Amino acid sequence: MIGQIYKITNIKNLKSYIGLTYNKKYGDTAYIKRFEKHMTGKGGVYISEELKSGEYSPADYVIELLETNISDINQLRSL
Repeated sequence: MIGQIYKITNIKNLKSYIGLTYNKKYGDTAYIKRFEKHMTGKGGVYISEELKSGEYSPADYVIELLETNISDINQLRSL
């Protein structure tokens, strides 16, 4: 299974969240699918709390792919 490391940034407060996804079903677009989950409140707690506050909306977030083709935990440790 191939993993991806991504960064989501709130462009209003400049806070960032680093995430990792392994998703064989979506392949190269797995990180985008994970971003979509974050934007519906099904991702990490920090982004979910910001969205629930009403101060921020999904339009205030951008995603950037940092690493791809992560095949195992040892490869992650070497980054």
